[in-house]
Amino acid sequence: MVHDLPGDVQKIRTFLEKGETEALLRVIHQLKGAFGGYGFKSITELAAAAETAIKECEGNDAIKAKIGSLIQNIRRIEGYDAQAESVAA
Repeated sequence: MVHDLPGDVQKIRTFLEKGETEALLRVIHQLKGAFGGYGFKSITELAAAAETAIKECEGNDAIKAKIGSLIQNIRRIEGYDAQAESVAA
């Protein structure tokens, strides 16, 4: 799971930049479920908050802030390889 996260982060960033809302929601929803299943409560909550912000059209700044918090927390997971984000692009 951890080795796939840089690709997921890159997808989130790309979908956000391109305004591909449905694809963005899909990736965040999948992460929310996966992290919930593995007991990562804080990341699950951040993913849920980002998902809600997108669905409720809270505005770009709020959405970007929540997604930024989600990404920051994902990057803190032991074994996360930030350099792999650029490879995933």
